[in-house]
Amino acid sequence: MKIIDIVIKDFRIALSDRAVIIELILMPIVLMAILGFALTMTFSDFSNTETIKIAVVKEYDIEAEKTELLEMIPKESNIDIESIDFGDFDIERIFFDDFLGNKDIEEIIQYEIMTRDAAVKKMENKEITAIVILPKGFIKDTMINFGTSFRNIVDIQVIGRTDKNIRTTIVEEILKGFTDVLNYNIAAKNTFARIYNHEGIEGNIAEHIKPLSKEIADVLGAEKPKLKYEELNDRPPMNSRAYYSFGMTAMFMLFAAGYGSKFLLEEKQMGTYDRMSASGVKKSTIVIGKSATIFLVALMQMIITYLFSSTVLQVKWGQFSNLIVIFVCSAFCVAGLGIMLASITYYAESYNLANLFSSFIIQIMAVLGGSMVPVEIMPGFARMASKLIPNGLFMNAVMKNYYGYGLDEYIYSIVGLILLGLIFINIATFTLIQKGRGIGNVKHTNVKANAV
Repeated sequence: MKIIDIVIKDFRIALSDRAVIIELILMPIVLMAILGFALTMTFSDFSNTETIKIAVVKEYDIEAEKTELLEMIPKESNIDIESIDFGDFDIERIFFDDFLGNKDIEEIIQYEIMTRDAAVKKMENKEITAIVILPKGFIKDTMINFGTSFRNIVDIQVIGRTDKNIRTTIVEEILKGFTDVLNYNIAAKNTFARIYNHEGIEGNIAEHIKPLSKEIADVLGAEKPKLKYEELNDRPPMNSRAYYSFGMTAMFMLFAAGYGSKFLLEEKQMGTYDRMSASGVKKSTIVIGKSATIFLVALMQMIITYLFSSTVLQVKWGQFSNLIVIFVCSAFCVAGLGIMLASITYYAESYNLANLFSSFIIQIMAVLGGSMVPVEIMPGFARMASKLIPNGLFMNAVMKNYYGYGLDEYIYSIVGLILLGLIFINIATFTLIQKGRGIGNVKHTNVKANAV
């Protein structure tokens, strides 16, 4: 029996198995269609989505803190406390009216002032995305920072929902912009005060600082960055249909390895493995034939999902010639993974590992590889792990190809798939050699027969 005969036999069995067709062909097609249309808004331009609803918690007492500021003025000073007016620099008005009330900010954030308990309850009910906490001392410490050379820490906290990480980050960055502007003004004021004192300039310093702060605010307002979205390499932005076409293909190609993981032990239990060996078929021929079958099943699976997503979902995968290279290298890697699992299953004479891989390990690899959510929003260890597993390398390659990059831009993913395949094959070879040695070490009992 030749390798081609083994491949034809196993391939016919795979195509006649209804469970295989459902698991390897129909399931990825159904899931990529459902997820692609159901999660469309997840990949939409942010400007087209609804505003982010937040709660603002004021933990400070504005009147009490203003009173504390006045009490800090020494009695022997020449300052007329009665004439002090906080209206020229009302940080509360600046924060709520000038900042959160800005028309550009209002397009992104919609806020409501409430107590901490009420805010937490609304977050638990998923009515708001984040809670912004203005701490005790917010008014007093900010005024001290502007009115004196002292610097008190003003820690504005943002508490966000775990299922809205991106939106919470947007709120954090916007508030960071507010604190940055305050810090610019404070730094400018302190710098000007040092120059003012060093040069012995006459007059009230406040009269000079006020127009300076206004000029800084005007510059920051005029020079604020304008976001402009441009297509990368003349390619459209990623949408949910494209992303989950790639993700489901990457995930379900692992099931081809899981399907092949039972090949060798099934052959042994049915007795065909021993019969082929007894008929002169080398074990290496059997293993290569099984690997080739897994390779063809994985390649067929990827081609079918490509054809479906391209024609039905209208997904543009990018350069087709590069895509063929990605598919072939990925199928080779999956074949190596499948035959490694098959050899370990054969060595242990148990389907436990094969079942564990198909029912649990694949799901873990799918998450780490980016089949469920983009790896960019995952922790650092997950991003690193995605570069060490077959489906993660596949996702990186097809995503780069989608955006119009050449093969040289993701060659490390291609090389990684080939290297992983070779590593898996070497592990399988070593495992089968060890199994062969174990079978050969049979104890024989010497029997001596005396002639009568």
